[in-house]
Amino acid sequence: TERMVAAAEALRIGDPADAATQLGAVISPKQLARIESYVEAGSSEGAKLLTGGSRPAVAGHDGGWFYRPTIFAGVRSPMR
Repeated sequence: TERMVAAAEALRIGDPADAATQLGAVISPKQLARIESYVEAGSSEGAKLLTGGSRPAVAGHDGGWFYRPTIFAGVRSPMR
């Protein structure tokens, strides 16, 4: 788990036109809202957020549809 968290946190989030970018934006504001609702559900249903769970600041892309890679622990089958 520690290695997965470290790998997720090391990803370069940014403009997909930049060769240094490893993770671009999600496809739409609707998809961003869906992701945020699932992260909120995971937290409220008792999963432990290990990393991510928020929008990063991406230079030159204020208000962009970016979201940090998110990893939870303690997830159970009945959770959304």
